[in-house]
Amino acid sequence: PSMEGNVTLASLFIVKASVKYGSRIVDGKSILGVLSLASFKTVEVIFHSVTDCIAQLDELFELAS
Repeated sequence: PSMEGNVTLASLFIVKASVKYGSRIVDGKSILGVLSLASFKTVEVIFHSVTDCIAQLDELFELAS
């Protein structure tokens, strides 16, 4: 899926997603935030959750790849 598709997909899950490049961290569910890092080749995606959501994350990784 496209970057916009991945942002939309991430917004469906009960997790907080952050995208990090260097010291810059943006909300992974914000299209504008993610697009601000789009020029970087490698970014780190961080998922935060207060519940056990392994099944949701597995589904997200499967759809995003």
